[in-house]
Amino acid sequence: MAETDSIRFLSHSKIVAIDNNKQHLDLITEGLLRIGLPTIPVHFDIVTGLDLPLIFEPRRIRILFLDLNLSDIENPSGSVGMITELIKEVLIKLSPIGPYYIGFWTKHPDLVEKVMSQIVLRDENQEVPLPIKYEVIDKTPFLPVDGKHDPDVLRKTIISAIMEHKVFLALLAWESEVEKAAAQTLGTVNGLVRNPQSNGTSLAEKDLVDVLKNLGIAAWGKKRAKANPGRAVTRGLTPLLIDHVDGIIGDNIYTQLWDEAITGGWNRPLPKCVPPAVLNSHCLVDLNIQSRDSRGTWLEFTLAAYNKRSLWKKYFGTPRVKLLEEFINPGKGRKATEIRNSIKLGLLECTAACDFLNDKAPLLRYIFCAMVPSEYEKYVSWEAPDRNKKHDAIHKIETISIEEKEYLLYLNFRFVLSLPPADDILKPEITRVALRVRSQVLTDITAKYANHTTRPGVYFFPSKLKNNH
Repeated sequence: MAETDSIRFLSHSKIVAIDNNKQHLDLITEGLLRIGLPTIPVHFDIVTGLDLPLIFEPRRIRILFLDLNLSDIENPSGSVGMITELIKEVLIKLSPIGPYYIGFWTKHPDLVEKVMSQIVLRDENQEVPLPIKYEVIDKTPFLPVDGKHDPDVLRKTIISAIMEHKVFLALLAWESEVEKAAAQTLGTVNGLVRNPQSNGTSLAEKDLVDVLKNLGIAAWGKKRAKANPGRAVTRGLTPLLIDHVDGIIGDNIYTQLWDEAITGGWNRPLPKCVPPAVLNSHCLVDLNIQSRDSRGTWLEFTLAAYNKRSLWKKYFGTPRVKLLEEFINPGKGRKATEIRNSIKLGLLECTAACDFLNDKAPLLRYIFCAMVPSEYEKYVSWEAPDRNKKHDAIHKIETISIEEKEYLLYLNFRFVLSLPPADDILKPEITRVALRVRSQVLTDITAKYANHTTRPGVYFFPSKLKNNH
C-alpha cells in the first residue's frame, strides 16, 4: 500500500478555490476561512496547469470558487475551453460528484452567464458536470488598495452568495448529519472499550480490535469474516450506524432550513426527466453490486444455463418453457418467441438473516424470479384481467430501469430452493450477479413469502360456475 493510500480517508475539505493570481487566491481563501470554511487553495499556471494537492477527493467537493480569466487574456469569453477542461479535471479526476456550486470570483462578472451557456453548447456528450447553481462575486471592489483591504466585507459577500440556494444548503446539512452519525458510531465503539492506559492512551488497541472482530463474526460468521475482514466489520458496524442515522432529527436551524428549501405544494408528480423506473433503480435495488456475498442478490441465468435442459428439470421439475408460462402468456407465433426470449429468468437470495449470524453455516434460500420488459406487460399472465387463476404465488416488486431499458420484476413463491453455497446452480457459468434487492424490499418479500406459506385453505361452493357448467 502506498504511503498516501490510507491518509486519503481522513477528513477532506469540500471547498476548492482556483485562481492564477496568488494574491487573489489568498483573498478568497482568507474570506472563506473567516466564515469558518476550510478551503483547498489551488494555484493555476497557464504553462504547468493546476497545482493540485497530493491527496485529492473530487467525490467530496461541493463548492468551487473559480476565477473566470485564468490566462489573463483580453477577452475572457474565449476561455470556455479552458474552464471546461479545468472543471473536468478538478471534479471527475477520480469519479463524478453529486451536486456542487460554483462561485465565480472574477473581474468580469458580466461574462459569466455567456461562458456557462457556451459550455453547455460545447459539451455535446455531456461530459462536464454542471453545477446545481452558480453565483458571481466581482473581485474588483475587494482587491487591496495601497496594500489594505477589508476582509469582513468579503466575508459577508461570500455568505450572501452561498445563502442564495436553500435546497443545496439543505442537502449539505443532511450530508453533514450523516457524517455526524458515522462519527457517533465510532464514538460508540470507542466508548465500549475506553480504559485509560498507563502509557497515556485512551484504550488498549487489542481490546478495540477484539470488539471489531466480534462485531464482524456476529454479523457474517467467523469463516467469512476471516476471509474478508473489511466486509465483515462493515456489516458489524452498520446496525450501530443505522441507529444514529435514524436519530437524525436536527435542531431548529436544520428544520427551518428544510422548511425554506422545500416550498410549494406537495402534490406535484415526478418531473418528466425522472421516470419512476429510474428512481426505483436507486431506491429498490442496487445495480452496482458485483459480489454474491450480499443478502438480496438477484442472480440471472446465463446462456449456458438456458442450453442445459436437464438443469430445469433437476431444480424445478418442469421444462424452462413451462416456467416462463408462470409469468407470461404471449400466445403463439414469431412475436411470442421474441417475447419469451426477452425474459430474464433468475434466482433471488432471501436467506433468513439469522442464518448468517453467529458463524452459522446456512443453506441459502433462493426464490425463482423473472425480469419482463415493460413493453410486454400486457402479456404478463399475472396482470391480465382474464387470466386463469391457478395460484396466488406471484409477487411483483416494481418496474426498474437497467441500461435505459425498463423491466418488471416478479417472484414466484412456488419455486423456492434451499442450496449449499457451493451448489452447481450458483456457479458463475450458470448464474451471474444482476443486482441486489435493498434490505427494506427484501424484508417485504420475506414477509409476503411467510404469509403465502401460512395461508389457511378454505374450500367452498361458488354460487356461479364458470362456462355454465
